[in-house]
Amino acid sequence: VLRLAGRWQRGPLDKPVLLFLIVALASMFAGLWSHTLDNPGYAFFNAFKWGQYFLLCAIAYQMDNPGKGIAYLFAGMFAAALILAAFGFWEHFHPLAEVFVGNYYRLFERPPFFAQANHFGIFLAMVLSLALPLFLRFRRTVALLGLFTGCLGISFAMHWTYSRISYIAAALSFGIICLLSKRLRLVLVALCLLLAPLVLSPRVGDRVASIRTTLSQDEFSSSVTARFLRWETLSKSVGEYPLLGTGIGARDRAFYESFWMQLLCETGVVGTLAYLGILAVLAGTLMRRYRRLKDAGDFASSLLPAFAGIFIALLLTGATLVDFIITAIAAPFWTLCGFMLRASEAVPAGVSVS
Repeated sequence: VLRLAGRWQRGPLDKPVLLFLIVALASMFAGLWSHTLDNPGYAFFNAFKWGQYFLLCAIAYQMDNPGKGIAYLFAGMFAAALILAAFGFWEHFHPLAEVFVGNYYRLFERPPFFAQANHFGIFLAMVLSLALPLFLRFRRTVALLGLFTGCLGISFAMHWTYSRISYIAAALSFGIICLLSKRLRLVLVALCLLLAPLVLSPRVGDRVASIRTTLSQDEFSSSVTARFLRWETLSKSVGEYPLLGTGIGARDRAFYESFWMQLLCETGVVGTLAYLGILAVLAGTLMRRYRRLKDAGDFASSLLPAFAGIFIALLLTGATLVDFIITAIAAPFWTLCGFMLRASEAVPAGVSVS
């Protein structure tokens, strides 16, 4: 509709995204031809999900006031995180089942959710990352106390998912934010949000300590070891269909438990390079416009370090999680990408374009 009305503005990701979608569809038809796809409907559904995520990015890019758009997006994400945290507190103190995995009662694994501990854990880590730079932007004591209380509750819920990849993502993202901001206040807040659940919930500390031994355990005791063994099997599929893969949607995402492995298996080397091209253009564009965006002084500039932390953390978590195709993660991430790209084009007064 925007294109027909003459208001559609071309963004830097338009061509890379179009190329990837073409390759993804080509891999799907190649999979149908080679009989590696047994459910075309599921394949089209996966391709449609990809299109939806990129469409959110494109629509966000059309906004004339991206700073306000990011503020609304953060408000929505923070409200959703608070609702999840409230449910998490209730479930933590009123367990819904007597099933304990490794003596850890993980949140969001039972109805009304199902096996969402890792996914919601990453989402909560994203919200905490976006909230962290706001401790420099807010000035009123009441606002700071309210923000800190909300973040602390969200942090407890994230830790009670017992998702080790979420712990790593939050710590990495916080570290990047503190490094870019270079402010002691953020370091202290980040340490409080990360360490308070460890001190007050001993089982969380045990779970964090298990990260050191996870690779030395067998596949029945360590999910990470099980994933690595599965990748050895999947590597054979890559060898048989190296260019376009087995086709997008060839297997259920739960089979892979790795976005990068799924991407390589289902879209081949061509599709993987096309997707990396999207991320490279995204990162390159924002890096070239970094000073312009940083000096804008609006809401978008405040969250720039948080975006960098989230971006790098998701690249890492993609090794053991299908993060870029999970709606709770991908939808807000790509929407944020569109707003950030649009905000980076605004030239504040006194800043040279050259």
